Amino acid sequence: DWHRQYAYQRLKAPANWLIVLSTIAFGMGLMSLVLVALGMAAQGQPAQQPPPDLGHPDRTALLIGMGLGVLLDLVVVWGSLKMKQLKNYSLAMTAALLAIVPCTSPCCVLTIPFGLWALVVLTDPAVKSAFH
Repeated sequence: DWHRQYAYQRLKAPANWLIVLSTIAFGMGLMSLVLVALGMAAQGQPAQQPPPDLGHPDRTALLIGMGLGVLLDLVVVWGSLKMKQLKNYSLAMTAALLAIVPCTSPCCVLTIPFGLWALVVLTDPAVKSAFH
């Protein structure tokens, strides 16, 4: 079917880039989450709890935010895999949209152009019709 071949060729590159970058971001985010959860700073020293009156987030809020970032990276990886397989159009669109949201992951600056590229391709009616 020419729709599927056309869609696959158009989505292959942005989906692959999103998979690679979001997998890296997931790994970095998970490692950071574990380090913070263990109470370790980047140099391996116990993290100092900032005074609450300085407006810094407490450890729980930081862990929740980091966990959300890791989860969003997983959604982008999963959605990009489905995008490449031409399955689950809604999840593919969600992945592309999450990839362009600034600062949801350590690689957000790198994922923005590929997320935009994927969004443009996904809105092509011939590409959309290839999903099942």
